[in-house]
Amino acid sequence: MGSSKKQTVSYWYHPFFQLALHEGPFDKLLKIRGGDVDAWVGELTASGSIEVDQPNLWGGEEKEGGIQGTFDVMFGEMDAEPNAYIQTALGPDPSNHNGVALLQFNSGRYGAGNPYPKPISVLTERIYAGWLDGVCWYPEKAAVPLIAAPMWSMQWRATSNNPHLFTAPAEVATWSSNPDDYSVVDVGSLINWPTGIGAVGLAWLHINAPQGVPQSFHIDVKTNYDDSGAVIGVHNVTLGAATPPEEVPTYPRAEGVRVIVPESNGPFSGWVCYACVDGRDIETGGTLGSATAHRMLNSSVSVIAEQHAMNPAHVIYDSLAYLQGEPVASIDEPSFAAAADRLYQEGFGICTKYNHAQETIEQFRQRILDLIGAECSRYNGKWYLDLIRELSPAEIAVLPVLTDDDILDWQEDPTNRDDAVNQVAVKWFDPDTKQSRITPHVHALAAINTLGSVNPEVRDYPEIPYEALANRMALRDLHNKSTPTRRFNQTTNRKPYNWRKGHAFRLQSPKRGIADMVCRVADIDRGTLQSGAIRLVAVQDSFAMPATAYVVGQPTVSEPSPVPEPIVHQVLFEAPYVELAGVLSAGDLAALDPDAGYILALGAKPGNGQGYALLTRPSGSEFDRIGTFDWCPSALVTEGSGFTDTGFTLSGGSMLARVGLGSAAVWGSEIVRVDALDLETGAVTLGRACADTVAVKHAAGERIYFYDAWAATDSIEYATAETVEAKLLPRTGTQEADPEDVAPLSVVLDQRAARPYPPAALTINGQADPTSLSGTLALLVAFRDRIAQADQLVDQSVGDIGPEAGVTLTVRCYLNEVLDDTQTGIAGNTVAVTPSGNGLVRIEVEAERDGLVSWQAQIREFSYTINSPDRRVTVGGDSRVTVAGDFRITKG
Repeated sequence: MGSSKKQTVSYWYHPFFQLALHEGPFDKLLKIRGGDVDAWVGELTASGSIEVDQPNLWGGEEKEGGIQGTFDVMFGEMDAEPNAYIQTALGPDPSNHNGVALLQFNSGRYGAGNPYPKPISVLTERIYAGWLDGVCWYPEKAAVPLIAAPMWSMQWRATSNNPHLFTAPAEVATWSSNPDDYSVVDVGSLINWPTGIGAVGLAWLHINAPQGVPQSFHIDVKTNYDDSGAVIGVHNVTLGAATPPEEVPTYPRAEGVRVIVPESNGPFSGWVCYACVDGRDIETGGTLGSATAHRMLNSSVSVIAEQHAMNPAHVIYDSLAYLQGEPVASIDEPSFAAAADRLYQEGFGICTKYNHAQETIEQFRQRILDLIGAECSRYNGKWYLDLIRELSPAEIAVLPVLTDDDILDWQEDPTNRDDAVNQVAVKWFDPDTKQSRITPHVHALAAINTLGSVNPEVRDYPEIPYEALANRMALRDLHNKSTPTRRFNQTTNRKPYNWRKGHAFRLQSPKRGIADMVCRVADIDRGTLQSGAIRLVAVQDSFAMPATAYVVGQPTVSEPSPVPEPIVHQVLFEAPYVELAGVLSAGDLAALDPDAGYILALGAKPGNGQGYALLTRPSGSEFDRIGTFDWCPSALVTEGSGFTDTGFTLSGGSMLARVGLGSAAVWGSEIVRVDALDLETGAVTLGRACADTVAVKHAAGERIYFYDAWAATDSIEYATAETVEAKLLPRTGTQEADPEDVAPLSVVLDQRAARPYPPAALTINGQADPTSLSGTLALLVAFRDRIAQADQLVDQSVGDIGPEAGVTLTVRCYLNEVLDDTQTGIAGNTVAVTPSGNGLVRIEVEAERDGLVSWQAQIREFSYTINSPDRRVTVGGDSRVTVAGDFRITKG
């Protein structure tokens, strides 16, 4: 039985630690990362325990271990109970750490072989929890999806009353792209379409994403239509099976469809057209009441993003009410709600934190205001939030006007264009990958031409969590910094008394050459009781938040999938003598028991993975883990082959740069030598029939493994007739396949290394691959000697070597699958064989020494006739010969 001796190569560490994350409570724990590798990904929404089973997170026992154990997560509730593990392990803990979010590891396995523990980090989300009195303000718009939600809408079009003649309106290409012309619906809303369209109508679900689609999402739609109706047209989207939400009423003949919107770097537009029935086709008494209300029901569920960011308006509101302690009544809710609506519509969500040791509340709030382009000011005892955004002509028309009659004093600051920024990039932080990233640079070409050089700036906005928003911020800042603006210091009458910072107004001052200019209030001093004059600082309005950034984003540096893919191409075989001769000393090789054998395993790389772990066992025992091994280079041989072909073409190669000239490969049952390899064209030249194998015919597309230096072994000596099983467990940097999910390979040991080498280069009557022969068969082979050849790969083109002492040849002749002749003990390399009749002949030639036959035998098959087709024969079928013994042949 095979056996191996285990030894200790490293140690697991079992630490107990508790980390204070931040102030509690919070909404969700989304990730636990160890050494910047995901150890756990999920959604924990309340205090509890998480079991992590990632023993290979940092390479497993062969490298730096992983994590196996229990994490206790405490959300920081003020009424939290004492942690049970702490009470047991450390004694009573009366504080309970209420109000502080904690992560605690309870002495499981945390790393191996490295005394320096990997740093641990978490991804948490706090949007709805932790508010003053536990109530989130305006919860409907508090969470903003981490990617920009594409706008989608629906429009009716009237068609023929014949439900069997549905055709798409020809004018669809001319439909307006203005979202205001559509009935815009919110994600997940329930739509009851009005009546009056006609007996048959078309409903168009229009997906319009001017900012692109950062990641694919779907909309589940439940539609009611006539038996002859259905989805009759799609554009730029695909359809799948839907799972409509439970709250959708059940209609007669209601159907569901999933609309799948693909990822798009640029603006996206797509639609789905539904044929909708008239109310007369719907049974009355449905959920919505009358039949005429049943024309169309559409309810959608969009999985745009699993993670959300916080609305900046809510962050500012929370900083006033919770951090600063302002009464809720002192916050102007309409202005904050309007800002929250606009920011939600813009997809402007942020991820940030407040650290009182690094900034004051006022500095924290101003940081957020500068980020979103807004002013938060106090007026009349209330706090107002005003976004600075581009104004429409209608909004400009109703702005208050400041004229020469209102201005008491005037001073204009000079504009310096020499230091204007004309190239901007934004640095942002991806919380999902924990990476700081930078957007592509955007340029103001006119400003560059005017200045004559590039004046770049990289804006640091770590609060921004996704690239589409960062690109828009880059355009916003470029516009604001590259556009020359005018700044005025004015003293006015009491007209601007109720204006706030950020307030827009129209400046009309013909005396100063300004006919009509939109300005913003940068600062305002409303004067004193003794003086009614107001000091006003105004800047020309050039501030805008673009809705679209036509910038191709930088690709995410995404990590490969941590889930190992199954190994499709793998081989287990008994090690040949040539391999043992290359690793054993001459003494060990000579002393090797003839009944002893070793195994070799090969695994070709699947789609991902960093090698594999090898588990072996004698059949009926438990699997032992041997270690980790690297992938074996592999490819397909495009062409089929005969016995003597040497030039081929490889396709579908994997890791072929590892292949060295003169190295061994196994091609089916044949060991070959690599004599030439062109990595660009795939052309390869092989030395055929090396070591203890013979040349065989190969089918086109057969796989070849370049195993020299890339084979795995357990180095265990097994006995003859012993069955050995092996499992190759694919590994990534953090995971390893479960042994239970991997089917075993098996091989029966059969004294391969002790067997004599077979003869090489068999020819019959001078032919390596005869198809039809007659008469006496002259066999010629080249001897081989495993002892003399040792670890050298000698191909079949080389002449006689040896033979090994005591080796003789055995020849068998089969006629029509029946043994016809056997010759044994042949000392030379030529043999004559004469089959006893006509038919299909198979010749087998093998070597034998001390009762052991060669691992493989030379085999040829061909059709055979006793007489040559042109010999003269008697009526009875006998050949006619002369007195001298020559055959008589026909004339011709």
